[in-house]
Amino acid sequence: MQHPTPTEPVDFQLLFDALPVPYLALDLEFVLVAVNEMMCRAVDQPREALLGRHFHEVFPTNPLSDPDAVLQQWELTLEEVRARLRPVTMPVQRYNLPRTNGRTEVRYWQTTVRPVLGADRALRYLLCRAEDVTARLRMEQEGAFSKESYELLTRATHDTVWDVDLRRGSIWRNELFTERFGYPLGPEQATIEFWRSCVHPDDLAQLEARMNEALTGKDNLLNVEYRLRKADGTWAYVADRAFIVRDAEGAATRLVGAMQDITDQRQAERELEQSAARFRALTEAQQHMVWTTTPEGVLDYINPYWKQYMGVSLAEARNWGWGAHAHPDDLERVRQERERTLRTGELFETELRLRNTTSAGYRWFLARSYPVRDANGLITQWVGTATDIHDRREALALLQKKDQQLQRIIDTMPAYIALMTGPGHVLSFINDNLNKLLGGHGRPGLPVTQVVPDIAQSGLLQILDNLIVTKETFSVLEAPFTILNPDTQEPELHYYDFTYQPLLDEESQSQAVLMFAVEATERVLARREAEHLGAEISRRDERLRRMMEALPNISYINEASGVGHYVSPQWYAYTGLPGTAGIDEQWRLVIHPDDLVRTEEEYARARKEKRGWSFEIRFRRYDGEYRWFLNQTMPELDVRGNIVRWFGTNTDITELRQLQQRLEQQNQELTRTNQDLDNFVYTASHDLKQPINNMAGIFHELVGSAHFSDPDAGKLISMFERALQQIFDTIHNLSDLVQVQKLRQEILAEPIPLAGLTYEVLDSIRDQTAAIGAIIELDVAQVPVLEFVRPNLRSILYNLLSNAVKYAATDRTSRITIQSLWQEDHAVLVVQDNGLGIDLKRYGSQLFQMFRRFHVHVEGSGMGLYLVNRIVQSHGGRLEVHSKVGEGTAFRVHFAAAGAALAAPREPILHSL
Repeated sequence: MQHPTPTEPVDFQLLFDALPVPYLALDLEFVLVAVNEMMCRAVDQPREALLGRHFHEVFPTNPLSDPDAVLQQWELTLEEVRARLRPVTMPVQRYNLPRTNGRTEVRYWQTTVRPVLGADRALRYLLCRAEDVTARLRMEQEGAFSKESYELLTRATHDTVWDVDLRRGSIWRNELFTERFGYPLGPEQATIEFWRSCVHPDDLAQLEARMNEALTGKDNLLNVEYRLRKADGTWAYVADRAFIVRDAEGAATRLVGAMQDITDQRQAERELEQSAARFRALTEAQQHMVWTTTPEGVLDYINPYWKQYMGVSLAEARNWGWGAHAHPDDLERVRQERERTLRTGELFETELRLRNTTSAGYRWFLARSYPVRDANGLITQWVGTATDIHDRREALALLQKKDQQLQRIIDTMPAYIALMTGPGHVLSFINDNLNKLLGGHGRPGLPVTQVVPDIAQSGLLQILDNLIVTKETFSVLEAPFTILNPDTQEPELHYYDFTYQPLLDEESQSQAVLMFAVEATERVLARREAEHLGAEISRRDERLRRMMEALPNISYINEASGVGHYVSPQWYAYTGLPGTAGIDEQWRLVIHPDDLVRTEEEYARARKEKRGWSFEIRFRRYDGEYRWFLNQTMPELDVRGNIVRWFGTNTDITELRQLQQRLEQQNQELTRTNQDLDNFVYTASHDLKQPINNMAGIFHELVGSAHFSDPDAGKLISMFERALQQIFDTIHNLSDLVQVQKLRQEILAEPIPLAGLTYEVLDSIRDQTAAIGAIIELDVAQVPVLEFVRPNLRSILYNLLSNAVKYAATDRTSRITIQSLWQEDHAVLVVQDNGLGIDLKRYGSQLFQMFRRFHVHVEGSGMGLYLVNRIVQSHGGRLEVHSKVGEGTAFRVHFAAAGAALAAPREPILHSL
């Protein structure tokens, strides 16, 4: 049969105190470590006055007797108990016991010493059962008493009294034998054999040996314990104490004794031992610190975990020795609280940090100590525990942190949250958003009817009451509410989504209602706007469809998968196919076979890359003719970049392609013509150079050797020389013109420092600039280096600078500025002067024509600006002119992006020449 587990620990002290016989426990130095209530009464002293004292301090011997002999008797008893590990009954000893009234009382005690062994089978304590035999000894000393007195005494005692006549073998017992053990007092029960038959077989041999030893010895007292079978078959533990009556020769003739049923006492002792063993096993198996103290708070037990954690023994832990392992910030507080509970007898409970002797780190413990009280309410012991709560405290701190985070999240999330409990719907929680919405009137502890007075009229109170009963979630979407604007104090219409969720306990009973609301105003307005936009889109789609159908192009819309969504009527008019099928099913039937694979591959790549396409394909017309179309399609993507639809057009470009073919043919012919012209110019300039050189040589020879009498001869000679020079310049410019194209194709661009090249060009026209006293300023800080064909850039600078010198004004000092700028994404070269200027309104359209001149008082060929413009355009740039007659001219050369600056802009550096 399985016994139920005790719901609370066994009170061993209470059991110990309940024993009807005086008991005390001694350590091996005869120091009292425990006494029961009967012993305290016997010696007339409280427990606190007995514990911790030596045996002979509590029970002083007769001053007339030899104290050493008494102590020797105890030592002999101890040796016998150690050797035999069984109870030993000591001879009767006299003790002078001090009483509380100041007197000393003489008492005679006969002590039975029982060994108490530890788990290692070593002797730990001496459990002494002390019997006061003062009355019996006094009776013996006073002599035999009458039979009548004897019978009266046996009736008055609580023991079973018996008298054995050893010579006749008969036994007399008083009536308590029948009452206690159930046997009648007949002749059959009055024999020694009957007694022997009732003794437990396991105890009989040892019992008879003890009796024979006592009867044949010289002692007059016999104390034995054994088991006796009762009439109902059960076994009782009995303690027999007998006085041996001897004749003149010392032979035992009679035994007079008293038998006590000590079954309950032995059972209590066994339970006490078992409970103590369980208590010790339980405490030693615990991963908690367990300890006990005296009523004064002195430690008298610590479990192994205490020793393991703090590394101290019981002796080291006493008198607050364990405090060295407590955190300094906690020790004084714990000490004060412990002293207070010792004075008041209240439960001691506190939290403190204790250092682990292994890790040397502090951990939090919850310490509790409970007072154990006796039947009179006096504290007999303190039992304490210390539980490691370090992880729990850290988890609690983490939980509190999470709670704070959750609170912040709830307070900052765009929602309105409240928790209402009880039938009165009392607010137990409300977040900041909802409280602000309610004007700051909501706080925990108030019923919702007080926070929102008109809630009953709105029907919400009835809904909350129903939720408690139905336990079902209730939701309202886009409920309209008029809210005062906190800034303008004007009423505004808002919309909210409400959800009311009943919260159930373990028994599925409604405990509270959680309200969660979010504002839906923007959604409502957005939906209305979307509906309006949808109608507008439908109208625009219709307009778009009409526009697409009015265009000559074939327009279509496909789904993301390629399935046709719409195609304009032009498709069916062109192909002659029926309008019942979509373009996605028809286009493969009318596309030119040579274009089908290319078209499908391009379409697959476009879908994969999510991009549009544009290519030319051929479709068969209803009359069988294939015509060229430009197919252009663009995808519509959603916010995630996925294709939603395709929008495309097919434009008939057959005539355009034919025109392009004719243009290409004409371009090829024009290219050949330009090449022939360049060849002609090159050949002409090359072939003319030698005859002109010969003509010039003959002319100079003629002028040097001939004599002219004509007065106009000098004038004619001068005119002829100018004509020759013009021919030379024209041939040179034609040659340069041809070189522009050749240099562009044959010489690669290179990084050119502008300052160095400018100095080089200025050096070549030094005489001209000196002749007019020109002041020249150079600022190329923004773009100090250009990537360009060097001869071409030199020609640009030379022509622009030489023109600035040629057409300088005579009435003021000539100033010429060369500057480089960075404009947006390209470089700009500026050459500006304060010369004569050009009438752009008159000559602007002729500015860059070949052989065109605007100032006749200065000789020139009219090729310079034409050459500069052609060089700039051949490199992808452009030339701008800003000029005003009488003020000067500014030429701005815009280089293509390829001619970008190779150095970062910096502060301007001005060079004056």
